[in-house]
Amino acid sequence: MYKSYSKLATMIYGLLVNCNKQTIFGRIIRNLLQRLRMIMITYNDPKCIMDVHGKLLAMPLSHSLPLFVAENPYYDSIIERISSYIRATYGTLNYIDIGANIGDTILFTNPKVMIDFLP
Repeated sequence: MYKSYSKLATMIYGLLVNCNKQTIFGRIIRNLLQRLRMIMITYNDPKCIMDVHGKLLAMPLSHSLPLFVAENPYYDSIIERISSYIRATYGTLNYIDIGANIGDTILFTNPKVMIDFLP
């Protein structure tokens, strides 16, 4: 599916995003994982694959979207709800995603159907 990504970066970022911050041990582990992430970003910034709102996205390890969503579960969810409403009301949805960087907006606007887009 995704040709070149770092399994180590994906594992570290996944552990960081899902780390329990409520305990002292969890905060220590989170701090260590965050430092390790920053070291990897400094030297290489490898590509990783992260689950965001139930969808897999390939992104550089430096991308903060998974952390934003972990802290704020409804972050970026309005896009999917608005696009679903427009599609249900008008039967179609056409738009231009200006400034796209990892394709998350395109993925969230049409969760069930593959769509055509210009990279």
